[in-house]
Amino acid sequence: MRASRLPLSLLAVASTLVLAGCGGRAADNSLLRESFDSGDTFSRTVDGRPAEACEAARRTLLSQGYAIARADDGQVEGNKNFQVREDDHEQLVLRISCAPRGSEQALVFVSAVQDRYALKKSPTSASVGVGALGSVSLPFGSNDDSLVKVASSTITDSDFYRRFFDRLHQYLPAAAAAKPTPAPAPAASAALPNWEQLTPAQRDALLAPLRDRWNGADAGQRQRMLSHGQRWQSMSPEERDKARRGLRRFEHMSPEQREQARALFGQMRTLSPAQRDALRERWTDMTPEQRKEWVRENPPPAKPR
Repeated sequence: MRASRLPLSLLAVASTLVLAGCGGRAADNSLLRESFDSGDTFSRTVDGRPAEACEAARRTLLSQGYAIARADDGQVEGNKNFQVREDDHEQLVLRISCAPRGSEQALVFVSAVQDRYALKKSPTSASVGVGALGSVSLPFGSNDDSLVKVASSTITDSDFYRRFFDRLHQYLPAAAAAKPTPAPAPAASAALPNWEQLTPAQRDALLAPLRDRWNGADAGQRQRMLSHGQRWQSMSPEERDKARRGLRRFEHMSPEQREQARALFGQMRTLSPAQRDALRERWTDMTPEQRKEWVRENPPPAKPR
């Protein structure tokens, strides 16, 4: 008999453990549904300050028949009642929080809770005092009706919150109205005429820097300036355009690249066409360190004053 009872007791213990395990999973089931994912069902970023966002939320609730229980610059709460059946009553409570996000935006959080109430009737009987018999309860009386909360849950339907935020955006101040209107751009100056049509004063203003540079130059520098001017006059339009492009490239070079370009130019001025081609090919094959060494051995000419 004892041998037969042992398997039965083990079975009972195993059954208890299984039931306990199942009960634990059932209890934890609602917690496991909380994924804390990165979805935006309950929040949106909107243009405007938090106070403006909460005011838009307050107007959104009012437009749908909600009674406002609380409203300030950071939070709004409203509720709305529904009569589902004669003995069932539901209440929807929306709570909105508005937080700053940067200098011109707000982060709006909203959560809706649906509470369900049922009508409970509690019969009462009347008591009558009868002489020596004391108090006697009689079978007639009245019923006390009261609403009792029987369920409460947070709404997770994404379409519900999407409709709320769509409505909220309608009450937000327009971004264009909140931002200052930029000043109109000044009208472009009229195109200046060719050199021949310039006034004497305009020509003098353009030539003043060149005149100061000429007056401060020595004989050799003046000769180079004059040679450059004469060479420019002898250039074709295509050659002048090529020279302008080279000047623009020079302006966008780093200081080190400019020094290398000036050193190469200084050397090529004294070379024949064949020697120039050979120097270009040699320069192309040089490493950055070799180019630096070449510039140290062949420094660029002094800049003209």
